[in-house]
Amino acid sequence: MDGLLHYVIMPNHIHFLVGIQPKADGTMQASSPTNISQVVRIFKGRVAHRAGHSVFQRSFYDHIIRTETDYWAIVQYIDENLLKWVLDPLYQEGTP
Repeated sequence: MDGLLHYVIMPNHIHFLVGIQPKADGTMQASSPTNISQVVRIFKGRVAHRAGHSVFQRSFYDHIIRTETDYWAIVQYIDENLLKWVLDPLYQEGTP
């Protein structure tokens, strides 16, 4: 799987699951980012450009998914994170 696989946009952060797959011969396409740091840097840059200012903190948390079980656990975490928003200390009544 390649590209944006799953995501949720929260009022104060985002979670997204992205796949980076090599070509059949094991090499990466020249125009494609080759690691998660490049993907995140490009994403943050494009969002900042459209917003006219930096939106995200400098760091990020990444996790390499190695099994299908791990994949589905991460998807579940992303989905449940949205449901837990009301428990967040920054939650305010009337926000999504």
